[in-house]
Amino acid sequence: MINQEDMNQEKEEREEQEVAFQNEKENREKENLSTEDLQQEESQIFSINSILSYIDKAKSFAKFLEDNGAKKIEILDVSKKSKLIKALVIATVLNKDDCKEIAKKIQYISMKNKLDILHVDGLLKGEWIVIDLKDIVIHLFNNMQRQKYNLEKLWKDGKNAILF
Repeated sequence: MINQEDMNQEKEEREEQEVAFQNEKENREKENLSTEDLQQEESQIFSINSILSYIDKAKSFAKFLEDNGAKKIEILDVSKKSKLIKALVIATVLNKDDCKEIAKKIQYISMKNKLDILHVDGLLKGEWIVIDLKDIVIHLFNNMQRQKYNLEKLWKDGKNAILF
């Protein structure tokens, strides 16, 4: 059961994330990025309807990852294996700076579309970043971490892989 303290903590975390994104945007402006550059980046951010099925949301995020240079992208429907999550999106990102940047964009997209961000972990190191969006969990790995943890082996059963 969620109590008022938990709800307040979640609200504070969301507000902190919004401030972080605003600071990121301001930092980019300070780095002399033109308004045109910022608008171009904004146009790359897609819109997700929160009413979409979890599969359609996962496919949208997978396409976004592909468009942003992620490799070996897999979507696994885990709805029959887990009561908490419905789908995993797993991707490899070649370097930690790109991994962090993609994760920040996913957070931004999620906030813009009023999707719940329950938790983000690994953002500082950028080797394995987990973004929990309630019904979808996105895993961004570098090559070494992906091979080491091999989430596909844990979750994939040959029937639950989804093409996007």
